[in-house]
Amino acid sequence: MVNAVHQYKAHHFLEQTDPITTEMWEEMRRNVGEVGQGNGNVAFVKGIQHTMNVLQHANIDVDGIYGARTEAAVRDFQQRKGIDADGIFGWYTFRAAFAQGAEARSTPGL
Repeated sequence: MVNAVHQYKAHHFLEQTDPITTEMWEEMRRNVGEVGQGNGNVAFVKGIQHTMNVLQHANIDVDGIYGARTEAAVRDFQQRKGIDADGIFGWYTFRAAFAQGAEARSTPGL
């Protein structure tokens, strides 16, 4: 995921610093929106699927199709993190997935 974040920063002309800066969080927030079933952003959906495979051990095919298995993995992740479990990968879910300690049961400060 580190390489993906660096590529994102380069693509959006953001400073290549670690950790993620407030500026980058705001830029990502503007770009992410909400992703759910029927979303056509194949690359972003693949990223979500990969992330859920890592964080939820979801065993989802990384095919870029936001189907029922992807939605269920996102919903399970949201429940684990105490986020409204609607199965839609929005800003709060994004932040919980990429925050330090994302693999932990809950993420402090969300």
